[in-house]
Amino acid sequence: AEAARRLAQANQEEEKRRSQERAIADLIRRNPAVPSPEPAHPTGPGPFVPGAPVSFAPHPSSSFFQGPDAKRQKREEQLEPEEDWKKKYPGKLGIKVLVPEDAEYSKFNFNGQTIEMSGLPMTFTVKDVKERLEKQLWGLPPNKQKLSTPKLGFLKDACSLAHYNFVDGEILYVSTKERGGRNVKPLKK
Repeated sequence: AEAARRLAQANQEEEKRRSQERAIADLIRRNPAVPSPEPAHPTGPGPFVPGAPVSFAPHPSSSFFQGPDAKRQKREEQLEPEEDWKKKYPGKLGIKVLVPEDAEYSKFNFNGQTIEMSGLPMTFTVKDVKERLEKQLWGLPPNKQKLSTPKLGFLKDACSLAHYNFVDGEILYVSTKERGGRNVKPLKK
């Protein structure tokens, strides 16, 4: 009986993970003109110019939707050092956060929208971004949020935007945090 319960729980958790991946893929399909996190110009970040050539967000069949990437650590090692990046790009930047449509988390405003944040200093940490998102996500606490990018995977709270070499117009994805192999239940209001 215990083994059957564990199997049922594991199947339920796997279905929830797949549901979140489908929600992100659906969001990307409905917003085909969402620029990718790659800079549009090799010279570095600049203001977003409507009509300018941009690349597009990853296709749902890309490695971002296939689970952990063994090369992710190597990609992070290829980033420029944080202090060099701050000197190179001392200004502020804007980011876009794609929120999946997820009926289970609709009370936290998971309705498939894009949240834009501007004027962020490079010294801002991922946790600072999550704290700003808390109001937009109707009270979803920062410790229940996960932010990720297709090129770097999940972002660590203590790291700054400069650590990840973010540029103006960077695209992030938000999802809910899971702990201990279980989905975290939304807080009751």
